[in-house]
Amino acid sequence: MKRYYFKAILTLTTIIISCPFVSIAQIDNTSYRTILHSNQPPDSAANRDSGIAGSRPATAHAAAGPDSSKHVPAGPPVDTITHFWLHPYFGIGAGWGIGSFPLFSEWNKGLPDSSSDLVGNNSEVPTFTIKEATTAYNIFWPILVSFTPLTNKTMSFSLESSFYFIFTNKKFIASLTNEADSISGLSINWEQSCAAYYFTLGMSYSHAIPEEYFRIDGVNKASIVLGLSFTPLIHITEKASFSATNTADSTIAALKADIYNKAFNGAGISWKTGISTIRRLSPHSGLEIDLVYIGRWFDYFHDGGNSIKWKNINKKSSSANKNISFLSSEFEINLLFLSGKSYKPPQ
Repeated sequence: MKRYYFKAILTLTTIIISCPFVSIAQIDNTSYRTILHSNQPPDSAANRDSGIAGSRPATAHAAAGPDSSKHVPAGPPVDTITHFWLHPYFGIGAGWGIGSFPLFSEWNKGLPDSSSDLVGNNSEVPTFTIKEATTAYNIFWPILVSFTPLTNKTMSFSLESSFYFIFTNKKFIASLTNEADSISGLSINWEQSCAAYYFTLGMSYSHAIPEEYFRIDGVNKASIVLGLSFTPLIHITEKASFSATNTADSTIAALKADIYNKAFNGAGISWKTGISTIRRLSPHSGLEIDLVYIGRWFDYFHDGGNSIKWKNINKKSSSANKNISFLSSEFEINLLFLSGKSYKPPQ
């Protein structure tokens, strides 16, 4: 008898375990109902009415076939033209910078501040008046050309060339007169100037800044920039001249001793770091704005094989007998027009 009871219990347990319990179906995407399964065939009318095939839960997508009246909205339109900066592109533009240039500072220290500096103590023109003083700041005007052969969404590698001229009104004008003698009309106008020009060849690496960390409205890409360049030539010119009226020959001779027109060349290296932004103007062009700090080291100044010393710039220099070398630095903002090719994305 026990054996029959045991077999009956085992059969009942098997039926309970194998019986499906409950499935949940979504009705009209807003409400749910709980359906208790019976032992109906998978294709029974009840299951078809409730959207259930066998013991599998049916969702709105499973119930809807190819002829369903429900419409799935289309996604956003796909841009068929990629941004030009994902492929090689060129750039050309100009910039403006302000910073230090120690050679000008040393030249400024050597300018005359009295008539005795030009014509000696026994002068017929003892009154010294500065008509135009030099400016204390240095403004840099670069013209820039670049080519970016390697680029993608996160980084780019560029080759760069730039030509710099420094416009800071480095001109000094003074007059020498004799206030005690207003009849003879003695007068001397003295003028000095100094200018620098150089060009660079280099490269830069840019790494895109994720938008969640840094974003500017209207800018398509912002990057951190690091660069290194070589200055194969920096050209320095110095000039001095004068004009005199009713002046003695001895005074003229003293002035001529201070007249010079010098020109010499040097070389250097530079490095930069800053932020670069690109704004798309069309599928194949854009505008780049850079804000960078640039440091430069200049050295190897010479004239016909002879090294140029600081005393050639300022006779009173504390480093008069040392060869000229100095560190220049500036903050610079550049504006470049970029042009490349537009490409359709891979299909």
